[in-house]
Formats: sequence, C-alpha cells, structure tokens
Amino acid sequence: MFLYISYGNIFSTVFYRFFYKLIWSNVERAMIEAPGGQVHKKLTILYVEDDAAARKALSRFLSKNASQVFFASDGMEGLELYNMYKPEIVITDIRMPVMDGLAMSKSIKEVNPDAFIIVTTSHNDIEFLMSAINIGVDKYIVKPVKFEILKKMLAACAEAIYRQREIIKLNEALMASLTEKEVLLREIHHRVKNNMQVISSLLRLQARYVKDNKLSAMFKDSEHRIRSMALIHEKLYNSKDLSRIDFGDYVKNLCSGLFSSYGVNKRDIRFNVDTDEISMGIDTAIPCGLIINELISNSLKYAFKKSHKGEISVRLRKLQGNEYELTVGDTGVGLDEDIDFRTTESLGLQLVTSIAESQLHGKITLDRTKGTVFRIKFDELKYATRI
Repeated sequence: MFLYISYGNIFSTVFYRFFYKLIWSNVERAMIEAPGGQVHKKLTILYVEDDAAARKALSRFLSKNASQVFFASDGMEGLELYNMYKPEIVITDIRMPVMDGLAMSKSIKEVNPDAFIIVTTSHNDIEFLMSAINIGVDKYIVKPVKFEILKKMLAACAEAIYRQREIIKLNEALMASLTEKEVLLREIHHRVKNNMQVISSLLRLQARYVKDNKLSAMFKDSEHRIRSMALIHEKLYNSKDLSRIDFGDYVKNLCSGLFSSYGVNKRDIRFNVDTDEISMGIDTAIPCGLIINELISNSLKYAFKKSHKGEISVRLRKLQGNEYELTVGDTGVGLDEDIDFRTTESLGLQLVTSIAESQLHGKITLDRTKGTVFRIKFDELKYATRI
C-alpha cells in the first residue's frame, strides 16, 4: 500500500509537472498567435543587449516564444544580424557601446519603416526614450523586464504582423485580379476593334461591286462610321488607362484616315485640332467620334467644291464643371440658308443631331457666318452600370 501510494504520488507529480509545462508552454505560445488561435508564422526575434546576464535571463523565455532568436551584444552586431536575417521583431537596449540602440533602430527604420522595435530602458532614460519614440520605435519596456509585460507586447506585435501580412496578401490578390481583368479588358477592346475592321473591310470590298455612285457613297459612309468606333477601341487597347482615351490623339488619327479615304491633299485643305489635352471615357468618346466623323466627311465631300483650298477645324474645350463644348467647322461654301440641319434628309446630319441631343443630351447650334461651324455643348456622360 505504501509503495502504491508512493508510486502514485510520484506519478501524480510527474504527470502534473508534464501537463503544467505543456499547458504553460501553449499559453506562452498563444500569446503570440494570430487571431483565431492559428499561428500564421512563428516569430523571429533579434535581441540586442550588452549585459550578458540580461541576455541570459531573457534567452529561455524568447526561445519558447519564437522559432528563432538572434542575440547581439551591441548595435553594430545587431544591425549586421538584422540585415542578414530580417527578423520580425527587434528587442534592444538603448545604452550600449560601439553603437547604441537608438542609432541601430534608426538605421533599421530607414531600411524598413514597418519593422517592429521594442526598446528596454531604465527609469532615468527619459531623454533617450523620447528620442526612440521620435525615431518610430513601436513599444518600450522598463528594466528589469517582466515576462508578463513582454508577453503582451510580443502578442500585440505578432497580431500586428499577422494583420500586416493579411493586408499584403489581400493587396497582392487584388492586384493579381486587377491585372487579370485588365488583360481581359484589353483583349476585349482588341477583338472588338478587329471585328469592326473586318466589317469595315467587307463594306469596302462590297462597295467595289456597286455600280450606283449614290449607293457606293452610302457604303463608304458606313465604313467610316464603323472605323470611327473601331479606332476608339484601338486607342483604349493601347492606352494605360483602359477607361479613357486621349481625345486629341484620337481626333488626329480619325481625321487622317478620312483625309486619306477621300484622297484629300493636306496642303490644300489644312486640318487643325485643339482639344486642350482632354481625355474622355468611352461612353462619351464614341458619340463624339461619330459626330466628328459625320461633320468632317460632309466638309470633305461638299464644302470645297468651288475652291479646293480651305481649313477644317475641330476644337474641344472644357467649360465650367463637367460641361464641354465641341466645335467642328470648315471655311468652305457653307450650308444654304434654306437648309435646316434638324429636318434635312441628309442621314449624316440626322445622325449628328440625334446623337448630340438624344445620346449626349446636349445642345447643338449652327453658325454660318464663315463657312459652317457646328457647336455642341454637353456634359460628359457618367459610366452607366451594365446588368
């Protein structure tokens, strides 16, 4: 009975010590766990202290609460170890020979502003402590270091590190998703442009077999309208900003294509573009491009029949707020006074009026003083959510 009780007591003692140690170790480890009780990654710590006794006192505690601990006896050695291993948390004394904790902390923060640094200080180190705070040190603890306080600090730092990494992961995932969507969007613009160019080419080929000049001109007008829209998708495909295009560059390319299509000598008919380096979204750029296409096509076909010299101009300027004014004009013969551009049978002018008023929700006016000048005032269309 005595032996049984003795062995039972011994077993109980060993059992107690074993589970006490196991449970306490888990408690200590839990203090630096990420939220939810799952260790995101075990901590790596750099401990810089010139006092050998103090280093020894904390070494066991730190080893229990980190996957790896690096020890240094001065700031210079600590800085070398930090640059070599990039530990997640730095614990350092302030007053040390060779290089003190402040100089080392400053060097670390310059390289990595997000580094977590805890300084240990004496009661009379207020001036040094204030300097450490100005450098960007995260926390401080008064000597002699108490394990309970240090545990809480490590737990706070570990949680911050966990949150920081989660944010980095989310940002990386978002950037990857955005890059993927950007590639897909560029591919869509590229394919739309290619498809429109195919349609435009088909119309041009079909027009060759049409004997009726009027019908052939209709094919050509349709080809130009499609090309004006295809050009916008081409510009968006090559643009850094997939939602907006450089409108001045777009107009120059559009008009250059029209001049070439109608066989116009640019020495005889000058072309001026003034767009104040304005960029536009696709919802506004496409209707504006169609309007410019129609008006310049009309000018090239009809404005310079009597005189083969003149000027075509396109101007876009921003007014107050979100309002713009688009001006397209020529110095040619001008429209006859008895022609009302709103009721004319010309499909081109009907499109211009309809797009300006119904799609851009703007106001269109005609000035016949010197040639023909159309002015359209409108607000840039906000992107409409598609379902």
